[in-house]
Amino acid sequence: MVRIPVRFLKINNETAIWAAPLELFCEVAMNIRNQSPYPYTFYFGYCNGWLGYLPTEEAFAEGGYEPSVSPFTKQAEKDFTQGVITYLLGLPRE
Repeated sequence: MVRIPVRFLKINNETAIWAAPLELFCEVAMNIRNQSPYPYTFYFGYCNGWLGYLPTEEAFAEGGYEPSVSPFTKQAEKDFTQGVITYLLGLPRE
């Protein structure tokens, strides 16, 4: 198991920023943004270090450089996305 320190900042009821020490495939960040309860959800990568690439499950199936050097498994995309969305949904709304 890899523990990922994710940080969250809620600016107002429309804007949230989240950050992680990863290079996410854009599909992962866009999926989280699309599921977020905040219309303006922003991701910042490479924060507080760098743990590696977090490819999509599809990228693992296709192969390539990023999946081959990633410390994560193909299940990581779903687990990570679920964790971030759960946290965003739990932030207090005013």
